[in-house]
Amino acid sequence: MPYIAKEERHPYQKPIHDIVKDIADLDYKEKGSALRVAIVALIRNVYFGAEWGSVVDLSSLIPNDHTKRSGHMNYTISRIISKSYGDKALRYYEWNQIIGTLELVKSTIEDLRDTGSYTFIKNYVWIEIFGFLEGAKMEIYRRYVAPYEDSKITDPSCGDLLEV
Repeated sequence: MPYIAKEERHPYQKPIHDIVKDIADLDYKEKGSALRVAIVALIRNVYFGAEWGSVVDLSSLIPNDHTKRSGHMNYTISRIISKSYGDKALRYYEWNQIIGTLELVKSTIEDLRDTGSYTFIKNYVWIEIFGFLEGAKMEIYRRYVAPYEDSKITDPSCGDLLEV
């Protein structure tokens, strides 16, 4: 988990709420696409100097200090995702969609990198971007998906995949 100080989290709450309010009520077929657009817009605004999409206010809060930036990006993305799904218990297809959305964001960013439009971006920046995207995915898996899967292993109606 990106361990940013609690006092640094408060300013993010309203901009995250403003983004999520449009995403939270979408059905699962539309939610992943909306999340992808929001996350890609955030990355473009913070790293490429674009003012793109509804995330401009949020992107202005991300510190420019590279030692803090990736933690703040991971925190922000994790909060956008968790708030988009609310407090309800999620099922496997929703967790699958979240992981798939983050993979699609990585693919979209790879396409931006590979088109040549962003050749001015240094390798260490691409590494930072892919690092926090992977970190957000691993955090979601560790905190939510793995316990869900463990509960299904012990559920008599499901059982362990590896049972003979």
